[in-house]
Amino acid sequence: MRKHLVVSLLAAVLGITGALAQEVTFTHPWAGKRVALFGDSITDPGLGRDGGFTMYWAHLQEWLNLDIYNYAVSGREWNDIPRQLRALQAEHGNDVDAILILMGTNDFNMGIPTGEWFTEKEEYVLAGTDMNEPATMQLRKRRYPVMDNTTVKGRMNIALKLIKETYPQCPIVLLTPLHRGWFRLDEGNVQPEESYQNRVGEYLDSYVNAVKEAANIWSVNVIDLHAVSNMNPLYGQEGYFKADWDHLHPGKEGNLRLAQVLYYQLLTIAVNDNGKGADEKPLALTELSHNTITNAVGSGQYSGITHIGGNHFAVVHDKLGGGGLLFFLIRLREDGSVEFASKSVPEGTAGSDRRDNEGVAYVPSTRTVFISAEADQSIREYDLQGRPTGRQLAIPEDMGISHITRNKGFEALTYNAKKHLFWTTTEGPLLGDEDLIVRLQSFGEDLNPASRYTYQMDAPAVSAQKVADARGYVHGVPALAALDDGSLIVMEREVYVPGGSVKDKLNDSFTTTKLFLVKPGSDKDSVLPKRLLTRFDTSALSSFANYEGMCVGPRLPDSRQTLLLIPDSQDGSSGLTQEYIKVFAIE
Repeated sequence: MRKHLVVSLLAAVLGITGALAQEVTFTHPWAGKRVALFGDSITDPGLGRDGGFTMYWAHLQEWLNLDIYNYAVSGREWNDIPRQLRALQAEHGNDVDAILILMGTNDFNMGIPTGEWFTEKEEYVLAGTDMNEPATMQLRKRRYPVMDNTTVKGRMNIALKLIKETYPQCPIVLLTPLHRGWFRLDEGNVQPEESYQNRVGEYLDSYVNAVKEAANIWSVNVIDLHAVSNMNPLYGQEGYFKADWDHLHPGKEGNLRLAQVLYYQLLTIAVNDNGKGADEKPLALTELSHNTITNAVGSGQYSGITHIGGNHFAVVHDKLGGGGLLFFLIRLREDGSVEFASKSVPEGTAGSDRRDNEGVAYVPSTRTVFISAEADQSIREYDLQGRPTGRQLAIPEDMGISHITRNKGFEALTYNAKKHLFWTTTEGPLLGDEDLIVRLQSFGEDLNPASRYTYQMDAPAVSAQKVADARGYVHGVPALAALDDGSLIVMEREVYVPGGSVKDKLNDSFTTTKLFLVKPGSDKDSVLPKRLLTRFDTSALSSFANYEGMCVGPRLPDSRQTLLLIPDSQDGSSGLTQEYIKVFAIE
C-alpha cells in the first residue's frame, strides 16, 4: 500500500505522457494525521498481541504515517465512550485530527435495549410565515435527545454530544459492528452467532442500524463495515476470524481486510489539514556547538538544566543544600555557540539539607521549578528564590525509595507547558524489573500520576567483569526533554573509568551518550518504540564529559528550536574535566 497513488487513468484521459505523467500523484487525505480510536476488543491493542498479528489500525498507521491514540478496551460498550474521550483529552488536549469509533457489538451481546432517539414535548414557540403579519406564539411539538445510559441510542446521544462539544471541528467516523459468528472463550463466556436474538429480543441488525441513524442525527461520518467489509463468518468466511472457537474477532486476514477497506473508505471523508503531513521530515538533531563554560560558571556537579525564558536557565547542583538550585545566563550566538555565560545563587540554596538533587523542570504558569531528588526519591516544588513551597509530585508507591537500586532513582525530570505534563523516570530498573527496563512516568498539573510507559535501554558496551573491576561506571537514563507534540527525547549514557594505572585511565576511559525519540501513545503495555537521533562519545584524551542534564532551549533567529546538554564534571576532577554546553538544533 502506497501513500501516494499514481493517477494513471487521469493521466490517460488528459493525454499526459512520459515524465510529466509520473508527476501526477494523489496524496491520501488522512496521511500523517493524528487519529484517536475508541472502541472495544476489536480495536484493543491486546487482541493483536495475544494473537500475534497486526491490528487493522496498525496497518493504517504504517501505510499512512498516522499518529494513533488508541483508547479501546475489551468488553466495553457505548457507555464507556465518555471515559475514553476524557483520557484522550487529558493526554493529547486538542492535538487530534479525527476520531474513529467502532463500538456496539457488546451492547448487543449484553442485551442493552436500542431504545429511542427522542422524547417529545409540546411547547409554545414564536413563529410566523407571512412577512406582512407579526409572528405569533404557537403550540408545537418539540423533540429532545434521550440522554439515558440504559439504552444504546441514549448512550450514543450522550457520547456524540460530548465529543461534538469537546472537538467541534474534528471529523468523527462511526464504524458499524461487524457480523458475528460463534464465540466460546470458556464455560461462562459463550456467545451465539447473530442469527439469534439477544436476551431483550433484538437482532444485531437493530444495533447496526442505530449506528447509521446516529450518523444522520449528529451529522457525523459513517462507514458501514457490516455491509462493505466482505466478512461474514456465517457463510464460508471464517478464515477472516481469529480461531475456530472465535468467529467474533478478526484474525490476521480479517484485520488486513479491514485495513484495506478503511484505507479506501476514508478517501471520501474530509479531515482538517492540521496534521503533521505524510511527507513531513522526521524530527532530527543537528549539532551546532560544543563550548566550555568552566571559566564563566566554575567547576561543579551540575546534573540538571531547564529553560526559564530568554537567556535564563535554572540548573541543579547535586551537592548543594536545599534544592541545589542555581541560575545560569547563557547567551547563544546565531550559530548556536555560547557567546556569554554567568552564574548566580538564590538565597534558598543553602544549608546542610542535601537530597542529591538531580533533575529540574520549570513551570511557567506558577513561575516555580520542580526538582527531583535521588536520595529520598522525591520531586519537590521550589520558588525562584530556591525556597520549598511545600508541594510535591505524588510518587506512586512502586516507584518509591524502597523500590529502587541505590543511586539509581530519579535523575530525569521535564515538563511541557503545552501538554501540561511532567515526565520522569528512574536512572536504572526498579527492583523486580528486568535489566535495561525503566518506566517513563507522567504527572498532571494536579501533581498526581497520569500515564506510565515501558522503555528499554540499549545494552551496555562494557562487560559485567569490567564493570566489577572499574573505578567508576554508570549506565542509565539521566535526562528527558518533553516536546510540544507529546514526544520525548530520552538520554541514555554510559560512563566507564577503569581501575589500574593512570595510563589505563587515559587510554580506556570513555563516555557514550545517545539521544532517542519516543512517542508515548495509547498502548501502555508494550515497550515504546524508539528512534536514535544522535550518538556521541568522549574519551579521557578528548573532552571527557558525563552528560546528565538536557532541556529544550530558546529559538535561534532562523526559528529553529535548540536543545542544550550539560555534563557533571565532578567539580573538575582535579582539573581533568570541564563544564560544557552542547547545543543541538531540533530540525
